[in-house]
Amino acid sequence: MLFFYFNTYSASNCGLKETKSYTRFGQLYIITEYKYIDSNCSYTSKKELSNGIQKNNYAILKDDKNNVLTSLNPRPSFQKKHNTIEYKQWDANDNLLLSQSYSSIFEYDDNNYPIQEIRTLLSGTIKNYTYEYY
Repeated sequence: MLFFYFNTYSASNCGLKETKSYTRFGQLYIITEYKYIDSNCSYTSKKELSNGIQKNNYAILKDDKNNVLTSLNPRPSFQKKHNTIEYKQWDANDNLLLSQSYSSIFEYDDNNYPIQEIRTLLSGTIKNYTYEYY
């Protein structure tokens, strides 16, 4: 399905306040609201269908270092502010999704960019990532 998005931003350092997703026919489909909890742009968010039915809730905790994605495209972006050290997602029934939720431990270079990430999903799976910069 093809969607387009309308984002609402604030003057705060984190920016994005709300995203509305529309179908290719212009019908409102999903509304996502963001509430920031610290200066690192950690946030909680709520995703609802246009009829008011709750779809998912999220809690994202971020560090105070440079995000790996900023090395790919220096243009500022909501997603590229800091690295996610804890990600939790709940379904519409408020069940924590263990295979989607995780915590990460990062190792950084001298410029505070991540060079290694160990991601542990709450389901028990461990993933290792290595980041190289040229």
